[in-house]
Amino acid sequence: MPRVSVIMPVYNGEKFVGEAIESILNQTFSDFELIIIDDASTDGTLEVVRKFPDGRIRIIRNHENIGIARSRNKGLREAQGEYIAVHDSDDISYPERFELQVKFLDNHPEVAAVGSWYVVIDENGEELERVKLWTRDDDIKAVLLKKNQFAHGAMMIRKECLKAVGGYRHIERCEDYDLCLRLAERYKLANLPRFLYKYRRHPGQAVNDELLEFYAQMVREAAEERGKPIRA
Repeated sequence: MPRVSVIMPVYNGEKFVGEAIESILNQTFSDFELIIIDDASTDGTLEVVRKFPDGRIRIIRNHENIGIARSRNKGLREAQGEYIAVHDSDDISYPERFELQVKFLDNHPEVAAVGSWYVVIDENGEELERVKLWTRDDDIKAVLLKKNQFAHGAMMIRKECLKAVGGYRHIERCEDYDLCLRLAERYKLANLPRFLYKYRRHPGQAVNDELLEFYAQMVREAAEERGKPIRA
């Protein structure tokens, strides 16, 4: 039984998914399984994924496109590890990421999830900016309703906590923010003050900032309506 289950949904990601997989296989912490959910890609994604001859990789192929939230839940149902490492198919983890996050969760049983600072890169891997986030639970929760304090792909979450809040809900573009708010209502959260993840910004994402903020506001309002305080 692996200690960590890495869940990576991918849709038409042939350009970057190979680099993402390599960054996982090159981790200094090796006791993991990598669950790749191909969400009915129509490009060469599946061929790229199948080129990696590593027994820790499991490939799940969706017969129809079901979206990132449902694909992550599908991976969660298959996961055998104690901890769930989230990873996006176009991003990169630094080699020591899993080792440091596992050590932190082992040493802080009161914390349900831990993320990290991250570096924003472009489609060519060139650095655009460095983003530092709040690291302590009380600081995170003080601003979480105003702005998400996690790069979701950089998070490692206790599987029992992720399942306890119901996994991911199908909320377009903001399913990650929604999950963080629901975790914050019941558990302590943290970020490591280290740059352990590279978040790739590229044209293929087609993210509209105004639309994203609209969905984020819906998520915030839903959290407020639940009436559960987000506090340390």
